[in-house]
Amino acid sequence: MHGVAGTPPDELLDRVLVVRVAGDSRAGFYRPALADEGTDDAPGQPHGSGPLLEGYCWGGLTSGAAARAFWLLLLPFTIANVAPRLRPPSPPRTDGFLWWLSRLFALGLTALMIQTAAGVGVDQIGWRCGTLPAGTCPGLPNAVDQLLHMATPGQRLLLGAVVPIVVLLVLVLLGRGTAMRYEQADPDPAARYADHNPGDGPDLALSHPDLWRGQHLVRRLRRLHILIAVGICVVTVALPAYEHDRGAATQLLPLGGGLLSWLGWALLVLCAAAAVGVATLLAFPSVTSRRPSVGTAATLAERAYQAALALCLLAIGYVLAPRPGWSPTGPLPGFGRSAVLLFSLHVVILLVLAGTVALLWQRAARLPAGQPKQALGGYGTVLLTAASLLMAAGASAGIYLYVGGFLRTGSLRPSFGDVQGAVAALNTAPAIQTASLAFGLMLGWLVLVAFAGAGIIAYRLIWPTRWPEGQRLLNQQYPEAHRTPVRDAEILRAFWLARIADWAGGLIAAVLAPSLAIAAIATGFVLASAVSGNAASVLDVVLAATGSLSAIGAYGTVLGLLLLVAVGAAAFRISGTRRVVGVLWDVGAFWPRAAHPLAAPCYAERTVPDLLQRLRWYAAGAPTGGQPAGEATPVVVSGHSQGGVITAAVTLQLDSVVREQVAFLAIGTVLRRLYARYFPAYFGVPTLDAIAIRLTARSGRRLRNLWRTTDYVGGPIGSGPRESDPPVPPTSPLATADRRLTDPEYAAAPGDPVPPPIRAHSNYPADPVYHQELADLADLLPHQPPPHPERRLRVIH
Repeated sequence: MHGVAGTPPDELLDRVLVVRVAGDSRAGFYRPALADEGTDDAPGQPHGSGPLLEGYCWGGLTSGAAARAFWLLLLPFTIANVAPRLRPPSPPRTDGFLWWLSRLFALGLTALMIQTAAGVGVDQIGWRCGTLPAGTCPGLPNAVDQLLHMATPGQRLLLGAVVPIVVLLVLVLLGRGTAMRYEQADPDPAARYADHNPGDGPDLALSHPDLWRGQHLVRRLRRLHILIAVGICVVTVALPAYEHDRGAATQLLPLGGGLLSWLGWALLVLCAAAAVGVATLLAFPSVTSRRPSVGTAATLAERAYQAALALCLLAIGYVLAPRPGWSPTGPLPGFGRSAVLLFSLHVVILLVLAGTVALLWQRAARLPAGQPKQALGGYGTVLLTAASLLMAAGASAGIYLYVGGFLRTGSLRPSFGDVQGAVAALNTAPAIQTASLAFGLMLGWLVLVAFAGAGIIAYRLIWPTRWPEGQRLLNQQYPEAHRTPVRDAEILRAFWLARIADWAGGLIAAVLAPSLAIAAIATGFVLASAVSGNAASVLDVVLAATGSLSAIGAYGTVLGLLLLVAVGAAAFRISGTRRVVGVLWDVGAFWPRAAHPLAAPCYAERTVPDLLQRLRWYAAGAPTGGQPAGEATPVVVSGHSQGGVITAAVTLQLDSVVREQVAFLAIGTVLRRLYARYFPAYFGVPTLDAIAIRLTARSGRRLRNLWRTTDYVGGPIGSGPRESDPPVPPTSPLATADRRLTDPEYAAAPGDPVPPPIRAHSNYPADPVYHQELADLADLLPHQPPPHPERRLRVIH
């Protein structure tokens, strides 16, 4: 199994002609097309002596179409979905409150996105451009501008609501489409669902039989998110009408001002009740369970679409009610306050989440021996949740201001002065200006950190011999080589670049810590201005003096989003770029969408069931439609990089009968270096020990791991990744699982003027040690009698 690069099947199997024998174009099993190329022979061994060769290619789930890069526009959703997975390794049934908070926070992110779309459509287009003289917003098509000025205020609000409704429909279609391709894969559709959720029982979370069966949970969460999003649209549209009705309650209108104000109040109460109801439903296990909907709470969640439709119809009827004399002026009533309220709720949830994580660390048992130091100080859940909020809030404010500049000028490249002019002309809320200002300062800090990091990298690459630790590694790996300064420097550069992944947590903290401080100051100013006139005056002065920085934040948001999509498109289509970007993306898309249903689709919900079914099929004797089952076929699964993580998850799902026929050869694995450090509740040392124990029999331990010092992602599973991290105890089954490969060979081969290349994270099968370990694992598996060559040992790459 390949890793993040999405290796094509012919390259994976190192055969020119291959044929797919199972699966589809997104994820399928392939074999060599020519019979005499069907075995994986070790160098120097007789032809046909190796195991039968088969490859599992799942790159179509995470790469291919450049359009998938647009998932990066929903990056805050993916980060929020991954965040609770970084929680501490707590005892069973102690993380339910953390998951509830994470799902509430995810709801808020969806609401923030829809509120931004409503701000653009309802506030800027329907309200502000509709009340200004015709032609004041040249960014609008003439037909739309004329239609706005012919419509009543209520009709203009509904016309503007088309923008958030379109965004909402896109999210609905996106969620339904990805669920059809990912979540609905099932290794055993007839199997009963468990009585408890993953993490609620004494078993390991990864061994829970329903962990990769998320279709019912994602469907319920998606419908609840849609209800919240519709509620945001309804509040944005109904509040201006309600403010008018409440202020005109003493006037004699045809329908009676008092009646309309009561109707508006009732509609807003219904929206608030829907929000409270959704938050309450998320606390019910039947709603957050992987099982099909059973019980009143789950049924209510399934019917959230009907509630959303009812709110829409009520809002349309209320806003279209005749209101003679309604002539809107000034900012959109309630929009600025609702934006501040929504952000404040996020901050409150974040603070409670931080306290919950601290409490879980106190309750957590003592870390097992050999557990590497937790990344991000053990508070990765809090930091990633905060990062998703900063990205979402900054992007929302930046998009709002940029669109305002476009509407006022009709140019896709409005100047900073144009953006500032649009802020004044469109009477933009101070909270939005402050958020854009804060985001501009964060971007400035990010640029400084990037320049500092580039300077450090350049220093190490130019003067690699000034790294004492590298010199020690060099002497350790090449004690007897005839050394040359040029070759030393080349290898030292590779050694140093391979350590960057170990410093990723510090880099994230260096970016987030000042960004959080900036966000806290900005939030304090906005909240103080809401209750104090003096604070509001001070904020106005600050915004007036820093208008250019707010415009920079708006421009930075748009350019950042475009750059994100461009890099993502390159990563999904170009394998070289994907090796750099794909690591982080595949880590995020590995986890089921248990917190946010609109995060990047979980490819593991397809790959894990696929591999489970394939291994069970081989263990059952590979029966076909025309032939009965024969003897069981033993399999060595060779998982590279992220493929090793998938294989580890599959191993914990296998029953004992199938496990007896399986061995696991991990190459360049990220199990300990990334997953054990960032996800200790799932991939800590106890989990890795359990994998090794389950692959142990009388014949020996059928788990091996090959790694290189030059590998910039993979590493050992029994020690490291840092020198300060304690190795597993000698009695651990992981203690003897690792074998370090020499990379590169120092001197050139006889007759070759060029030294061997540095392979780093790629091409592990090219090393002779790979085939030695493969043969050793094959010897530990049950052998099949010669009369059945078609059922001989197989190796799945």
